Amino acid sequence: MGYLSNADLWYELFRNGTRSGPEWFCKVTKSKARFNKAMAKLHDYSLVEALPGHYSVHAYVHDWVSSYLNGEFQMELFCLAIECVTQNIKQESEPEFWLVNSRLTHHALTIPGIHYSLSLCQS
Repeated sequence: MGYLSNADLWYELFRNGTRSGPEWFCKVTKSKARFNKAMAKLHDYSLVEALPGHYSVHAYVHDWVSSYLNGEFQMELFCLAIECVTQNIKQESEPEFWLVNSRLTHHALTIPGIHYSLSLCQS
């Protein structure tokens, strides 16, 4: 989560990005029930806030994850963040495309150098 925005995290954001990724990530996002259970555990420890239809990571926790846990660049997680965003982009012809795409904007802007990085992750 260190490569994404700390706000507006929802199941489909992660689920639609699971074509690749670490085994633990695929297990957590295998079903909405598993995802919600994992997020509930994080909520029990006050690491995330549960909001209607989504979660958010507290700013201090996100800063810690971003700087401490991601102190060393982790290509696999970086590419996973890009995949989570790009696999959720909706076409104008899809219902409520503007709603999903506007939710993705904060995540896309959080990923450093996303335009350049797309080529790195595809190779």
